[in-house]
Order: sequence, then C-alpha cells, then structure tokens
Amino acid sequence: MPCGLIRAFALTLVGPENTLNNVTPDAITDQPNITSEPSHATAGMTKKVVKGSIWTLGGSILPVLVSLVATPFTLRLFGPENYGAVLLVGLIPQYFAFADLGMSAGSTVFASRAFGDGDREKESSVVWTAAAIALAFLAVVAIPLFIFAGPVIGLFNVPPAIVPETTAALRIATAAFVITTLAAVFNSPMLARIRMDLNVITQAGPRVLLSLGTPIVLYLGGGIFEAVAWSFAVAVIGFVLV
Repeated sequence: MPCGLIRAFALTLVGPENTLNNVTPDAITDQPNITSEPSHATAGMTKKVVKGSIWTLGGSILPVLVSLVATPFTLRLFGPENYGAVLLVGLIPQYFAFADLGMSAGSTVFASRAFGDGDREKESSVVWTAAAIALAFLAVVAIPLFIFAGPVIGLFNVPPAIVPETTAALRIATAAFVITTLAAVFNSPMLARIRMDLNVITQAGPRVLLSLGTPIVLYLGGGIFEAVAWSFAVAVIGFVLV
C-alpha cells in the first residue's frame, strides 16, 4: 500500500502526460527539422558587402590620383598667395562641421532600421527630420559666418589686395558647406540599401570633378572667387545626384 500511495502522489504532481509512457515513435519522428539551408538573403548580403567594399576602395583611390595630377597645375596657375587664400576659405567652414549634430550618421542608422522593417514612410520621415535639424543648427553657424565674412578674413594674414575677393569667396564656400552637409544626410537611403556604387558616385564624383575643373577655370582667367564658385557648383551637382 505504501508503494501505491507513493505512485498516486507522484502522478498528482507531474501528471500522466509527463511520463515517458506517453512518448511514441510518432511523437519523435514528427519533431520539426531544426537544420535548414543557408539563407539566400545572407548570401545576397555578403555579395553586396563585397561589391560595396570594392566600390568604396575605388572611390577612395580615384580622387587622390586625380588630385595628384591636377594639383601641380592648380598651384602654378594660382600662385602661392591665391592658393593659400583658397585653402583658407575652404578650411574655415570645416571648423563648424560639428554643427550638423551628427545627423548624417544618425539618419543612416535609423533609416536603415526603418528600411529593414519595411517601413518606407518612417524611413523618409527619419531622413527629412534629420535634414531639418541639421539645417536649423547649420544656419546658426552659417548665417553669421556669411554676414561677418569680412571681419573673419581680417583675422588672418591675407594680403590686402585680395581681401575683397577672399571675403566674397568665403561667403560662397559657406553656402557650399551647408549644401554638402545636407547631401550627406540625404544619401542615407543609399547606405541603408548598401548601394555603395551610388554613394561613391555622389561622393567621390564631385571631388574628381572639382580637381579636374579648377585648373580649367584658372586657365580661362578665373581667380579666387571663380575657383570657389566652381566648388559651389560642384556641391550643387553632388546634392542633385543624391
């Protein structure tokens, strides 16, 4: 009797359905197969990453090679003073690159998540919101720099003869800086889709165009202002391509 009580007590705790007596061959053979074929999506992603890496490498090397060829002609046509002024004009806005508050990287991250979820509306909203935030904070820096370009140039040892032209060039360079920064936000959908080919074309393409076009502008009689105006035109082209 004690054995019967113990057995009855055990059955009340675990239930008859948990005993090994209810395990049948069919229950074992009907288990789902946990092994699966490699995902085609994974294979496609690997192909995209490899292709993107090749495009990125090419997009990094080509502008450097073009610059190495074009820079000596630019230097000779510019002269040391004018070339230094152009470098200064291009460098000053870059000190305020933080003004976009990292919206280019942020929009890429959150747009990629939205794209992965298949939510195109959210992806578009993320990009436009990031662009609006970046533009708002860029304006805080760009507008004063545009207005007070003369005093800013006066802080540097720029030859008096080229101060007016350099001041006008700084205003153009500031506008080009804003456009280029916004383009870095709007290219987020390309990066979300790992379309590095399009990204390289829109990023490295304008750099190559700038290097090739500047000596031509100078050869045709342009100076500091015209060279910086060409960089503005290239920035607009890059923005349109995005």
